[in-house]
Amino acid sequence: MNDLTKTFELFHQITHAPSVRIRKAIADAGLLDIVQYRNITTGDEAARDYNSLNPGDALPVLRSKSNKSEIYLGEESILQWIQKQTLINHRN
Repeated sequence: MNDLTKTFELFHQITHAPSVRIRKAIADAGLLDIVQYRNITTGDEAARDYNSLNPGDALPVLRSKSNKSEIYLGEESILQWIQKQTLINHRN
């Protein structure tokens, strides 16, 4: 699956500890097919899109591509989303 077909985007920084943990949790949960990683320190477009969310100092941030108001700010919120996705996937 390429980045155009992924349904969520994760705004993160490579060396930021909570971002590292979230990327690992996404991979461990088997969600790489639906999450596009966007490093805000290496791309102007990613940084601009991140800043447009007005996240304050929240990082990482997960956003739905189809429902722009579906945003998860910070590690705990994203971990809860991952758990929910894992439950949904086990039911199907």
